[in-house]
Amino acid sequence: MQTLQFHSKWEKTIAEKDRQSIEEVFKNTCIEAEDTIEFTLLSQAVNHKGELLLITLIHNTTNQNFTLNNQTIGYKTDEQNIIKHSFTYPTLTIPPKTSTPWTFIFPQEVPGTSRVLSIFVE
Repeated sequence: MQTLQFHSKWEKTIAEKDRQSIEEVFKNTCIEAEDTIEFTLLSQAVNHKGELLLITLIHNTTNQNFTLNNQTIGYKTDEQNIIKHSFTYPTLTIPPKTSTPWTFIFPQEVPGTSRVLSIFVE
């Protein structure tokens, strides 16, 4: 059974309304695959630098810790673009059978008004 866990950085900064929203999404998320890493997109935005922010729930359904150490994360848009970037977050470890909210910051926005359809790990 999956549990929801907030990273310590999130615990310190998240608004109660946002926490409740994430908890509701978690409760209503149907995770179909076992022994995998899945993502639920919570929202997307572009910051003042033009970087794409993908706020996600990372679902670790495996029996091992999941870390992001030079891990390639990609996303597919409604315009069929596939964008990939390598991420390292030394303080992020997601325990087995745990879901954690996290924000991925991609170096630049996809051209146009593309909407992110899916997120994946390689």
